[in-house]
Order: sequence, then C-alpha cells, then structure tokens
Amino acid sequence: MPKDSIRKTRSDGDKTKERILKAALALFAKHGFAETENKEIAKKAKVDIASINYHFGSRKGLFEAVLIRAHQNLVSLEALEAIQRSDMTPEEKLHGVFNLITGAARRGERASLQVISRSVIAPGAALETLFKEEARPKLHVILQIVSEITGFPVGDPRLIHCIASAIAPAFLFFVFGSRFPGPFGALTKMPQSDLDDQLTVFALGGLRATAAAAAAKATDEKEKAALPAGSFKAPDTANVA
Repeated sequence: MPKDSIRKTRSDGDKTKERILKAALALFAKHGFAETENKEIAKKAKVDIASINYHFGSRKGLFEAVLIRAHQNLVSLEALEAIQRSDMTPEEKLHGVFNLITGAARRGERASLQVISRSVIAPGAALETLFKEEARPKLHVILQIVSEITGFPVGDPRLIHCIASAIAPAFLFFVFGSRFPGPFGALTKMPQSDLDDQLTVFALGGLRATAAAAAAKATDEKEKAALPAGSFKAPDTANVA
C-alpha cells in the first residue's frame, strides 16, 4: 500500500476514534455508563458498532479512554508540569494551579466532570486506571508545589491533608459552574483573576498556618526530649488571659 494511502487510513481512523470518544463522553455524562448502549454511541458518532471494539478493544476500554479524556479536559498534565518547571515562586505556582481549575470551570467542562463524578460514586476498575494513568502524575506535581510552600517533604502524608483542605474547594466551581446557588452565585461573576487571587490567599493562609503549627510542635517535642528524665517543663502561659 502506498505511503500516502497508509497516512490517509490512519488519519481517517484517528478521526473516527475521536468522534466515538466525544459521543461516548456526552452520553456517559448524561445517562451514565451502564445506561448507555453501544448502539447509541455508534449512532451519535455516525460509525458502525464494530468500530468501538476496533479502536478501544472493548466497552470497558472505551470507558477508560473517556475518563482519561474527561480528566485531560479539566486539567492537563502538560499545563501543570509547565507551571512546576517555571521560575515562578511556589506561591505563584499555586496561583497558576487555581487559574487552570477556574479556567476549566469557566469553559463549561461540565460533561467531563459529570463523567468523572459518576465513576467516583460507583467506583470500579476504570477509576483505578484513571488514577494510575492520569490523576496520579498530576497529583505528584501539585504535591511538589505544596511541598515547596509548607516545607513538608514529598511523601509526607500531611501534604494530602493540605491539598484536600486548600485546593479541593476550587473544584466546587466544576460542580456548579455558572449556577452556583444563592448568594454564592456572585462568585461566578467575579473576574477570573480576582477569583484566583482570593482562592490563593485563603489557601496560602491555611498552608502556612499548618506549616507553622508543625514547626512549633516539632520544636516542643525536641525540647521535651532534651529535658533530663523526671524533669517537668512548665506550660507556656504567655497567651493565657
């Protein structure tokens, strides 16, 4: 087969695969994986059913590919790595992470979030694949940034607690999008730069307080360990009214 024909075949195959991915993502987001039949996906993608197994190996393979694509639509690993490799300060890097998150929310990636949310509610092997291939590398990058801010080494379990407290709230914008309930709707009308600034300020406050508390505890434990056996250290009453 001529090289031009091979390239054309591959190009057509890539386009078909992309149509299947987009169709499946939209349908899984709306109806869920279990409630969506392959024939519906094939109809929406304008392909024959056999193309699904040809390009993805199985229905499970398609679902895993959709989850990975959905995660990429929200925040890409390349964008996170670019922030981490930059010469920005750790605080500026954190601001950049929030900018990625709120930017995706403003773009309206609700279908991607819905697909991932459904898989979290009913976890299975596909979710494990998503974490291993897509989420874990991104988490590692964010751990490095938070490590630079707190001084906790990468691998310290406290970093996970920090991320859950400081960064997770930003993902509420994915859940509600422009339909934030009640007075919180004003948040979606803020300029994105102002919103990123606010999220960063509050996150840094918590991260720095956590680091300071850990340092104070470590100092206290070191002083106690240095005391002779049987001695007593009086509690600090400087701040007691």
